[in-house]
Amino acid sequence: MRIARKLALIALTVILIITGAVPAFADTQVKEQGVFGKNDNLTWTLYDDGTLVISGEDDMKYSFSEEENPWDKVWFPYVKDIKKVEIKEGVKSIMSEAFKDCKNMTQITIPEGIYYIGDSAFSGCSSLKEIKLPQSLREIGESVFADCSSISEIRIPDNVEYVDVSEFEGCTSLQKILIPDNKKMFYKKFCITETVNDIVWVEGTLYK
Repeated sequence: MRIARKLALIALTVILIITGAVPAFADTQVKEQGVFGKNDNLTWTLYDDGTLVISGEDDMKYSFSEEENPWDKVWFPYVKDIKKVEIKEGVKSIMSEAFKDCKNMTQITIPEGIYYIGDSAFSGCSSLKEIKLPQSLREIGESVFADCSSISEIRIPDNVEYVDVSEFEGCTSLQKILIPDNKKMFYKKFCITETVNDIVWVEGTLYK
């Protein structure tokens, strides 16, 4: 009987992990968690291994009044503890400064369905080496990747119509920016002047 119960428990756990009801790192302890979003439809959980999970179905926006400080109510007090971010399907956008100065974050998962990334969302994430933007993305705010000094390549999705120079300021390791044909990309002094070999690729075209 005990063996049967153990097998049933193991099977249930596997099912929950596969369906996403329980994260694969469920053995770790929850450090902090909360709700947010336009109608508190999003939840966030920070585990003690540094993994931040954001899930639900809503735009990632503050639901607090102007008098309340969102930095006290979401994960911002724990930016130094965040090492990995998993955004689940159902989240529709990434709010401004969402992961600003998460200097120890090395990995982030952004699902299809995200259509907007707000200003400075990843600025100062100096340990982030790679980021894959979803094809559903349509708009990128200002300074989104500023000071992401470890990223060497960024591919802009097809539906993004405009990329501002401020996106890449301080991206000292950036060597390639891949953008779709016939899209606008504006540079001032070619903010990539600090990169290795001072070169940038735009869909097969080399710029110096």
